Amino acid sequence: MKLRLCVVSASLLILGAAALLFAQLNGGSQAHTLSKADALRLVRNIGTAEAEEKDFGKHGYGTLQDLSSHRFLPQYVGTAKSHGAEIRITDHDSATVEDYSLSVVVSPDGQHFQLSLVPNSGCGEALFLSDSFVIYEGRALDCPTG
Repeated sequence: MKLRLCVVSASLLILGAAALLFAQLNGGSQAHTLSKADALRLVRNIGTAEAEEKDFGKHGYGTLQDLSSHRFLPQYVGTAKSHGAEIRITDHDSATVEDYSLSVVVSPDGQHFQLSLVPNSGCGEALFLSDSFVIYEGRALDCPTG
């Protein structure tokens, strides 16, 4: 009986240590994920920049490249990590932000725009914004809910 108790206790200790190691290893890989709060803050800042661009800008809404120097966005562009996100612009309309793809598409006449912030993989939540300035949240089909 004592031997069985010792074996069970040792097995539980090994499983616990393995679970702790697994959690620490996954925690390290989470360092490059965008938190929900950071994602929402980023979408709100881009929306505010678009609203100001339309109101005070030249001909309408701006592309992501146009907005990169707006007063709400420089802290995100380049290597600044003070707000938990870094925008790496790939062209006028798209960028990567940690483990997400960011897209800001402006209509040819500059009177409309659509923004999407979508995870590159997995079941993360995506955020969408348009010139209606309502932020929508979505999740891929067959993903578990929070």
